Amino acid sequence: MAHAIQSANTNARMKRKEADEREAAADEPHLSKMSVQRRHALGVAMMFIQGNTAFRLINDPDWRCVLGQLVGDMSEKMLRRMLIEIYTAARATTVQMIGQAIRALPGLELFHLLIDLWKSESSQNYIGIRLCWVDDNYNWISKLVAVRAYTEPTTDDLQTQCASDLLKLWLGGVLQELGIKYENLASSTTDRGSDARRLTGSLIPCPADWCISQLLDYACVDAFGTTLDPKQSRNTEACELIMMAKKVIEHVNKSEPSKLALEEEMLTWMRNLALRSDVPQRWNSTANAIERLLMRFPAVRKVYSDKEKAFSLAAPGIHTSLVELYSIMRMFTESILLAQGEGTVVPDVLCELALLIRACDPSTPLTIVDPYEEDKALQAAKTARAEGRPAPPKYIPPRRVASDLQQVTGKTRKLAFDALRTRFCKEYVDNRIGCSKFFDACCYLFLPTRELPYVEDFVRCGLGAQVTADTIATISKEIRKLVEETVISLAIAVATAEDARRSPSGTGPHADVVVETASSSVVRRGFLALIATTDEPWSASAPLRTPEERARSELRQYAAIPKEEAATLTDCKKALLWWRRNEAMYPLLAAVARHVFGKPAGAGAIERDFHAADMIVMPTRNRFLAGFDEMSTFIRALPRSERPKLWTIPAMSRQEAADAFPKRFKTSQYKESLLSSEATLSSDDDDDAAGEHDDDDVERLLDDDAASGNALRKPAKKKKGGK
Repeated sequence: MAHAIQSANTNARMKRKEADEREAAADEPHLSKMSVQRRHALGVAMMFIQGNTAFRLINDPDWRCVLGQLVGDMSEKMLRRMLIEIYTAARATTVQMIGQAIRALPGLELFHLLIDLWKSESSQNYIGIRLCWVDDNYNWISKLVAVRAYTEPTTDDLQTQCASDLLKLWLGGVLQELGIKYENLASSTTDRGSDARRLTGSLIPCPADWCISQLLDYACVDAFGTTLDPKQSRNTEACELIMMAKKVIEHVNKSEPSKLALEEEMLTWMRNLALRSDVPQRWNSTANAIERLLMRFPAVRKVYSDKEKAFSLAAPGIHTSLVELYSIMRMFTESILLAQGEGTVVPDVLCELALLIRACDPSTPLTIVDPYEEDKALQAAKTARAEGRPAPPKYIPPRRVASDLQQVTGKTRKLAFDALRTRFCKEYVDNRIGCSKFFDACCYLFLPTRELPYVEDFVRCGLGAQVTADTIATISKEIRKLVEETVISLAIAVATAEDARRSPSGTGPHADVVVETASSSVVRRGFLALIATTDEPWSASAPLRTPEERARSELRQYAAIPKEEAATLTDCKKALLWWRRNEAMYPLLAAVARHVFGKPAGAGAIERDFHAADMIVMPTRNRFLAGFDEMSTFIRALPRSERPKLWTIPAMSRQEAADAFPKRFKTSQYKESLLSSEATLSSDDDDDAAGEHDDDDVERLLDDDAASGNALRKPAKKKKGGK
């Protein structure tokens, strides 16, 4: 097994090396036209940016000795200038991608916005946005647009509007810089509270959509009672049991003798994995910690017994209750991880959510997963495979009826079911098409879930136990019909926009464009294919069918696809590839698929961006002018394939770099509102005068090696009694 893994890793490294060699060979003709010093200087600048290295180290004598032979006399001002050059090239590529995507999908909004607020362990506040969409090649793209550090206002008159106004000011500048209008945004997703939701609600016509991972996290808190305020807990028994397990883990980790004894005991199993301790509000980590504890439960109990200490988890029924609670918690965390994954297709998340609702139903048996027994069976199978013996029977988790469950488990399960009904199902049934048209439409256009198999579970949970099967069937049929009509209305919007674009006397925004785009060509070919499948003869003088007729005709053909074809579609990439292959047959529905498949299931991707930005914005790095940190974060977040080629990076003079510095970083309104906790949010500043003053600041940074006084954050307060 180990040899196979090592061989696979070696093959992967060889493939990456060959790809790098091919890329280098393709780049060599372009690089040969650049001066060697310029190439090396840009390489050093990229090294500083990607490595998150402080620019001031370029002044260190050791660095100068090493780099002197490559780039000559390089200084901080050169690094700052090259940072602007690299950012300008990268931003131009992003603007080009966004413009091409907007032109390729007429009639529908394309971009789905992820927006969030975050506070680091050092109490630094961040705001960040990502854009998700499906491009004209049917690739799902999630691109970091910007992450910004700010100091939250603390004065009383700003408390009610601070975060929303800051976000509005910042978001407007970012989108304007990328050439995106608010009408290009199809949806918004955030896992924050009123501040971010108030912003998205005021800027984007559609309401903020479900963030499934956040709602599941809230449902976990409701079910297990782990609220920050113990007085608000509805399940103190489960919360106390989780905290009891957490204290056992902390004791073993903090006590060196107990830790060594546990390691010696675990060596008899040839397993030595450390216990983990995490706060109970982070459910992925909490489930992992309890899983490790249960996996090593006999060893931990023996350590306590040898030390003659009371083992709190040894009381009758405690271990059984902990295993049952873990079985519920595990299902929640699997759904949360699925919703947080990048590129996860929404239908998979909704179907997983339906399975979770079904498992939490108090009237059904609960599957009990014991990590100790599961790991024991796995290790036995590995040993048998290594020794060439037949594999032992696989571990099959038992199912336990509700009457045999522990009291705390039954209460937790009921609270979990009620939380899922409150967070998801009740709103879904009340709206008859869910919280968002994108989720249901995406499931309908994903062949394996074309019949929307999760609807009955959502309806049953949303209406409660006192509901008949006929009522569930009636409402489910009504929801499916509404989803079909939603898809048809989106397809009609695409057809209408294409007709207006192609019409010589059209009134659309692009009616004067005579060049046929790729998408309009596909729509035209697909329309001719649909005409060819009709029984009635068609001639040039025959009237064209209306957009609604074309949309319904495509939908009928799509509904007639046999279910066997859905077996090959297992993930988002394959689903989008299927629409790309069948674009000529279903041109309108393919465009709708691009519209709805870009919707992410949660805002988890932007959390990773915050952690990356926190590595740049540190208290010790206060020499950055406002904006340089954001440019560095943007460049670092680019995938390797989207990083600007060295020969595409323009060489700029000091004045050109100052002019290329984004204008939104120069206005006093931006700097005061985002960076100063003492500032007001007035929009009556003299932007011309402020811009002129800030241009001088930028030019000084690009011309002098001295540190700037424009700190990224508010200066540290003086200590009492200090000078």
